Amino acid sequence: MKKFWLSILFILISVTTFTVLGCKDPTIPEGGGNGGGSVEKPDNNKPDDDQNPSDEEPVAPIATYSVRFLYDESTKVCEDVTDKKVGEKINLPAVKEIADKGFSGWYLTSTISSSIVTSESTGGVYSVNADDAKNGVINLYALYYDLDKEIPVTAIKIQNENSVDLSKLDIGQSATFSVVYEPSDATTKPAVNWTVSDDSVLDIFISNGKATVTAKKVGTSTVNAVLSTEPTITDSVSATVIKSLLSLNVAKSTDYDTASPSFTATARYSDNSTEDVTSQATWNSSDTSVATVSAGVVTLKAAGETTISVSYSYAGVTKSGENQIITVKSTGGTTTKYVVYFDSTYGEVQGGGYLYAWKSGSPDPFGEWPGKEMSKTTAGDAYYYIVDSFEGFSGIVFHNNKGTKTPDVTTFPTGAGHWIYKWDNGWGWFPYTNEPVSVPGSSGGSLSGDVTVEPDDPIVSPDEPDSPDEPDDPDAPGVTDKIILHAYDYINVYTFGTSNESLNQKHTPMIQEGDTKWYTATLNVTSASIIFTKSVGGWTEQTGDLTRTAGEWWYKNGTWTDYNPDDTVVPEIIKFTADKTGTITGNITFTVSATDNLRLATAKFYCDEKQIGSVKMSSTSDTQSFAWDSRYSSNGTHTIKVIVSDVSDNTVEKTLSITTQNENLPPIPSFSGATQASFGDVKTYTSTSTDPNGGTIDSYSWSVTGGATIEGSATSASVEIKFPETETTCVITLVVTDNEGGDATVSKEVKVKKNTRTDFREETIYFLMTTRFYDGDPTNNQYSWDEGGDYLKKTAGDYAWRGDFAGIIEKLDYIKALGFSAIWITPVVENSSGIDYHGYHASDFSTVDPRYARKGEDPMVAYQELIDACHAKGIKVIQDIVLNHTGNFGEAGLFKMFDTRKTGVNENGHTNFVTIDENGGYGYRAFEKALAGRDYDELAGGVQYDTRINAMKEDTNDTDFIYHHAKMIDWNSENCQLGQMAGDCVDLNTENPTVYNYLINCYNNYISMGVDGFRIDTVKHISRLTFNKTFLPAFRQTGGDNFFMFGETCARYRGRWNEGVPALSPSFYTWKETENFNWSDSDHRINSASASAHFEKYKSSFNPPKNSIANHKLNGNNYHTPDYSKRSYLDQIDFPMHWAFNDTNDAFHTALGQDDDYNDATWNVTYVDSHDYAPDHAPEDQRFTGYWPDKLNLMFTFRGIPCIYYGSEIEFKKGMPIDPANTRTSLENSGRAYLGTHLEGTVTATDYGEYTASGEVANTLNHDLAQHIIRLNKIRRAVPALQKGQYSTEGCSGSIAFKRRFTDAETGVDSFVLVAINGGATFSGVPNGTYVDLITGTKKTGSTITTDSIGLGNMRVYVLQNDTANDYGATGKIGKDGAYLK
Repeated sequence: MKKFWLSILFILISVTTFTVLGCKDPTIPEGGGNGGGSVEKPDNNKPDDDQNPSDEEPVAPIATYSVRFLYDESTKVCEDVTDKKVGEKINLPAVKEIADKGFSGWYLTSTISSSIVTSESTGGVYSVNADDAKNGVINLYALYYDLDKEIPVTAIKIQNENSVDLSKLDIGQSATFSVVYEPSDATTKPAVNWTVSDDSVLDIFISNGKATVTAKKVGTSTVNAVLSTEPTITDSVSATVIKSLLSLNVAKSTDYDTASPSFTATARYSDNSTEDVTSQATWNSSDTSVATVSAGVVTLKAAGETTISVSYSYAGVTKSGENQIITVKSTGGTTTKYVVYFDSTYGEVQGGGYLYAWKSGSPDPFGEWPGKEMSKTTAGDAYYYIVDSFEGFSGIVFHNNKGTKTPDVTTFPTGAGHWIYKWDNGWGWFPYTNEPVSVPGSSGGSLSGDVTVEPDDPIVSPDEPDSPDEPDDPDAPGVTDKIILHAYDYINVYTFGTSNESLNQKHTPMIQEGDTKWYTATLNVTSASIIFTKSVGGWTEQTGDLTRTAGEWWYKNGTWTDYNPDDTVVPEIIKFTADKTGTITGNITFTVSATDNLRLATAKFYCDEKQIGSVKMSSTSDTQSFAWDSRYSSNGTHTIKVIVSDVSDNTVEKTLSITTQNENLPPIPSFSGATQASFGDVKTYTSTSTDPNGGTIDSYSWSVTGGATIEGSATSASVEIKFPETETTCVITLVVTDNEGGDATVSKEVKVKKNTRTDFREETIYFLMTTRFYDGDPTNNQYSWDEGGDYLKKTAGDYAWRGDFAGIIEKLDYIKALGFSAIWITPVVENSSGIDYHGYHASDFSTVDPRYARKGEDPMVAYQELIDACHAKGIKVIQDIVLNHTGNFGEAGLFKMFDTRKTGVNENGHTNFVTIDENGGYGYRAFEKALAGRDYDELAGGVQYDTRINAMKEDTNDTDFIYHHAKMIDWNSENCQLGQMAGDCVDLNTENPTVYNYLINCYNNYISMGVDGFRIDTVKHISRLTFNKTFLPAFRQTGGDNFFMFGETCARYRGRWNEGVPALSPSFYTWKETENFNWSDSDHRINSASASAHFEKYKSSFNPPKNSIANHKLNGNNYHTPDYSKRSYLDQIDFPMHWAFNDTNDAFHTALGQDDDYNDATWNVTYVDSHDYAPDHAPEDQRFTGYWPDKLNLMFTFRGIPCIYYGSEIEFKKGMPIDPANTRTSLENSGRAYLGTHLEGTVTATDYGEYTASGEVANTLNHDLAQHIIRLNKIRRAVPALQKGQYSTEGCSGSIAFKRRFTDAETGVDSFVLVAINGGATFSGVPNGTYVDLITGTKKTGSTITTDSIGLGNMRVYVLQNDTANDYGATGKIGKDGAYLK
């Protein structure tokens, strides 16, 4: 049939699913990171362990969807809706009324023949359904038709979407139905009304026009569909619900008799019903000579052992019950064997009876001496041994294998039977009648059968649930064939990713356990992904995506355990002792014995309330010892306490008293403070000395050499030192004395250098990922420990940790040859994660990762060498820093759970794993709580990850609130600053004084080493109030006024404010506070409350407190002194401009429209692409594939500081995925590939952009784009107005045209320039004078300057000629014509 469609108007709802595992803004569907963090599975110490079997993080990231309402690709209907989860309902926007058009409905594709969601033009609802997604995107289309060509529906047909067999729908199984409209091109497709004929048989759930039925009980019901606008148009299908056999339970019958054993077999079905199938089941005995079985009744035949098995079939399914092993004994029966006994009270067998025998000329029948050990009778009166025959025996001896024996016995019993050899007026054989033992094969007499292995009921009846207070038996065999779940305060479980299709995408109500808040469900699979919710069949208060394998599990407060955590029975300490008494010196060992009803976990030892150590305990009863060196306590009497805890964290304690007397140990001297100083600096140094005996430091004595002087007291714990005005090395010395007169000395060198920090707008930045730039020392190369796994493929020889500091130093001349005067390097601090080569997963902020250094070199020394080498070349150093998060292995100075020091590589060249650090202090104690007695190394990878996260993010574990404890991910509300940022980036509580003071101290040290600026990662995840109160003033105080800081406030959004929220927008962070908020130096709760109030104030609106003329704008043609009184000094990466940079004109006009919101946009850092993303539609997840020259022209001449990402100068890996983890590829096949092969050879830079080179690096520098960048750098360096000037477009006509000016009365600089890009331009009303174009050398004079017509990639830069132009060399053509500038 012809389709009459004149037009289809559609609204695209783009619903993007993301699981953020790396350090980046989660509005990004790929991983990566706001600081380059990779998408990766949860790290643990098992390289071969599938930590993430469902490819989802097993913790807080929850799959969410963002929804855009559009009339077309560029026209919005309304503001976006974000963070919608599966099952959440979305109110569809009202659609336009269009003349001569009728609204057909909302569809899943752009044709009316597809599945319809709703025909409602207003009030329609869509429930988010992952099954509608393709590549993570759900498209809904609003379609119209011509009114004069309306085609009505004539019939509907129900479609079984899952092709489920409706003739045998199992209990709990679901089927989803939709309708197919006839004709398929009907222009209106009204909704259908769904019903079932018997709702006791089928549950029905309706969503998005579809009906999903779930089988409830055995029976038959029809599913009916009726067209809502015409009740005569209907269709129906029939569904028959059956039950399936789940298990077969075997148990002793209630009248069980050992003389005639009997069993019952009970079948359990999918409807939770049970049936006695004893008579219908098939029974079998493995040895019918011992016993036979029929209908569960056992007939005993003879002594021996047999296995009774049973099976039962129902509806094509066969299940077996657990085997019953029966031992049959015979009392008084006849036997063909000789059972010989010896009185156990006789001295010959005291301590144990043995029987030795010999034959003449033959091997000993029972083996060499001592022969066979005899068994003891049940009565205990004799030892016995069963002998087949005494034929050929020469003699036997009864003995105890300890030197006592009978005389040789050379006579034997006269026939088979039970005989005792004893003294009765002489040694002899006598019949034994006192409970003779049962001999296998004996018959007659009295037979009895005992079951030696009792069956376990494999499924707990929901009608008789396990008591939540009943402890597990740790020695019992674990559940291996199913998953038994217990959830606290969750009443529903949603399952997916299982081997049983009937369980996938299914909600199951859980059964309440008594009158508790525990609910239980059993899954008959061995692994599953699950989500708990607090509403049956719904998504109220859902958990994250969780995974479980076979076993019995309890889930409470975000933590899994294999025991009931609500156990309240405290352990009992049986004894607590010391191995020394009296006055003690040196080592002392404490021993503790304890018991528990469930399982013991740890014993912690304290001396006078200070923890001195801990040991692990296990099982229900355990004894452990702990050795302690008493020299590290003060002399005197001490209370030693042990606290024993069980896996449910119940504790009991016991104390004892000791007295110590040891020789005094000298103090341990140390002090903190900068190792670099500038001319004339005054810096503070503070003693951090300790007394190992537990005493006090009583006196301090400071001294200094090298021309420095002490300001004020030299005998306090802190000292102020003023450094000389010359380049030198000063030595600071501290002598400390303890309370017992012991003293010790420590010294530290401080290098004094001239301050090289100047206005950073004079620089251009080359951004490089250190590990991927150049390899200066191949002997230190390492693979990340998960390299070669699911997320990062491994290329032999291309180590993730390949580039290093030595490589940067070796290629500084290359960077200078390009014309750059600053480098931005990825984070240098110690990292720990499965994929950590990028540097954004910190484990120790205080030190440099040794993998950047030469093999065996001190990493801090290596970093200092890099900084010094850069400065010697005239290149400044920007250190990328992270403040808001650590990796998920904790942090050494704040929350130490692991020893993360890098100890080399394993046999495959991978970085060695981290190890648990029991001396980690606070962090380890929190980690212990989360472990709850489990052995970390024995846990599955996902459980290890959960445990680490729970240690850091549960109130009961992280009681000092080092981390934020919210686990949700939300990027458009305050939770952006409180919640989990990503699976491998755990959010620090930066409102906590302990946290921010530690971070300030760590990073101040790097400033003191000489870094010139910080690029601050993930800025919007910290409140601006926190920045203004803490980090920014502290870093400026250490670094000085010209210490440059710029932040990454991710805002991939085309609007004034990021997602409509000023408080999360780049420009917002450039301002100081204008309102007062409480702040505490000690109480994080006060600060957190203020940060919340701050967000609330600025979440919807913000009016920048700028002057009438913004700091970036010219006043006509004149430069004016900017007002920085309200500047925060946290400048920004220009994200709005970057996001628009797929088109140069778009980027330029985006900046013009938003610059007023910044304190001063001339400080913005501008780039096209980076280690995280390319511009919108570039595409964003690939290294920039578009046209570079005109974008570079704008970056190097317009306001802001230009920056390029390593390799862009040769379009390195153009079009490759930026982050290899996004596409599960290798580094070589990504935008983070190794650049070094293009840098081989030699290059010597005599100035910026001036060089000689040979080898491959010469070819690299001769690339058209590299030459273009070199020329742009030279032009920018020659024109102060292009570096620091304000700008205006007033009087500037052209495609991209603007004027800039910078004036400094103090230095006499006055620079004025006109710029035209991608076309000719006319500049009217400019200062009258002579202008020279630096591209062509053309001169023009007057107050109106018109350029020639130029093409794409070309530009004109006309400089007003004056003294400044002469001084800077901007008087003629700069550089030579290239592929683009000419």
